[in-house]
Parts: sequence; C-alpha cells; structure tokens
Amino acid sequence: MRVDVAGLGRGARRGVRSVLDAVAAVGLALTNIPLLAVAVVALVLTPVPYLGLALVPWTMTLVRKRTDMERRRASQTGVLVTCPYHPLPERAVTDGWERFRWTVTDPATWRDLAWLAPGAVVGLILGAVGVLVPLYGLLGLTLTPSWIWLGTGWYGYGAVWSVDTFLAGLLSVPQGVIILAVGLWVAPWLRRVDALFARLLLAPTRAAELRLRVTQLTATRAGTVDAQAAELRRIERDLHDGAQARLASLSMMIGLADNLIDRDPAEAHKMLAEARVSTGRRWPSCVTSSVVFTRRCWPSAGSTARSGRWRSACRFR
Repeated sequence: MRVDVAGLGRGARRGVRSVLDAVAAVGLALTNIPLLAVAVVALVLTPVPYLGLALVPWTMTLVRKRTDMERRRASQTGVLVTCPYHPLPERAVTDGWERFRWTVTDPATWRDLAWLAPGAVVGLILGAVGVLVPLYGLLGLTLTPSWIWLGTGWYGYGAVWSVDTFLAGLLSVPQGVIILAVGLWVAPWLRRVDALFARLLLAPTRAAELRLRVTQLTATRAGTVDAQAAELRRIERDLHDGAQARLASLSMMIGLADNLIDRDPAEAHKMLAEARVSTGRRWPSCVTSSVVFTRRCWPSAGSTARSGRWRSACRFR
C-alpha cells in the first residue's frame, strides 16, 4: 500500500494553519461582547445633542471593522462574504447628520449588531474545540500523563483511567497521535462551519445584493461614458490640430513655390508636385481638385507671360 506523503504533509500544514486561525477566532470572539456593549450605549445616548451624532457613527465604524475582518477570514476558508454596505454619500464625509443617517438607515448595520453576540458564542466554542483537541493530542504525544502520574500518583489519559503504572502511561503516545491527527483533520471543517454561520448575518441580503449590483453597473456605465467622451474629445482635438498643422504646411509650401516661380520654375514645379502628393495622401478627396488646379494654373517652364497670369490667378494669400 502506497502512502501519499505529500498529501499528508499538505493536510498537516492545513490543519496547523486552521488551529492557529482557531486561536485567533477565540481572541476575536472575546472582543464582540465589549463592542456590542459600546454600541448599545451609543444608541441609548442618541437623543443627547451632538453626542449621539458623533458617537454612533464612530462606534459603528469599529463594529464594521470587526465584521469586515470576519468576512475576510471567512473568505480565506472558501466562503465568500461580500461587503453589504451602502455607498458613502459625498456629503457624509463632512456632514455629521448625513453620516449618522447613512449609518443608521443601512440594514447591514443592524445585521452586524445582531451577529456580535451569537458570533462570539459560536466563534468561541468552535475555536476552543479546534485548539483544545490538537493540544490534548500533543499532551499524550509528549508523555505528559506519565510525568504527571510520577509526580502525583494519579492521572488518566484518553481511554486509560487511571494511569496506575508507567507502562500504562506509555499508552498515551499512540492515543495522542490519533487525537492529534483527528484534531488537525477537524480544525479546517470547524473554521468552515464558523464562516458559514457568519455568512448568515454578515452577507448581503438578496435586495442588498441587487442594489449593490445596480450601483456597480451604474458606476461602471458612468465610467465608460466618461472614458468614451474623453476619447471623442481627444480624437476631435487631434483631427482639428492635425488638419490645421497640415494646412499651414501646405500653405507655406505653396508660398515658397510662388516665390520661386520666376527664378526657378523647375523647383517650383517640384514643390507643387510634392504638395499635391502630400494632399492626395492625407485627403484623397482633394486629389481631383488638385489635378484640375494644376492644369488650369500651372504654366510651362520658361513662359514669362503665362507665369504672370498664373501669379495673378493663383497667388496664395
């Protein structure tokens, strides 16, 4: 029979991580009750002018930090718990009343408060089991029952109660191996049960999930529209600036050809040909017009009279 050593190693590492996570779960569960007490006091003091407006949002911020931490811990076990809160209004950043109203009118706030007490109980129980079972296995594996029996004369472990001899104490080793293996195997499942319980109250309801999707789609659509508008403005700017630059270049080229028409008709003809080719490449619709323009206005080389008529008819101003 072939043993999957790599699989056993992965399972052991997963179990150890779950045990450490269970230790954290016990510590975090102990903070739920003080948070709940502070939140109740803050709600009771709500009618007090100014004090309630400042105390309730501050307290609920602490509660939300605790529940967000629980959501992240649940997601690490494969149980996805998304954030259910309403988006923060712009005025709520500086306006105390708007922030207070945003906090108390969000149903997720009251679901967070409803989770604190049962979440503390469930987290404490499951976390304690996830820690104590592997720890009890380690006690047997390290012959602790034998050492206690040698010092006190009476002790028991696992199925052996009581340990009357040192040989009976040695039986704690195989029992400890089995209990430790069971504890490491059970610890991830205990963490998953705790995460599933947290999802009951900390996950968004169907209505809240639909509202969050609508909000996300609205924000995405607004971002897409803004990006398209910016791209259109960029294209319009590029078209305007690029066409204007090309027209200025064409104007300078024709102006230079106008200055050279008397002294060097061949060079002027070459510059006008380059201008025509450039214009046809950038604006194909202008090719026909440029051909007509050339035939009507371009004089043959050496003809001064026709050169004068071309200058009078086609001078570029």
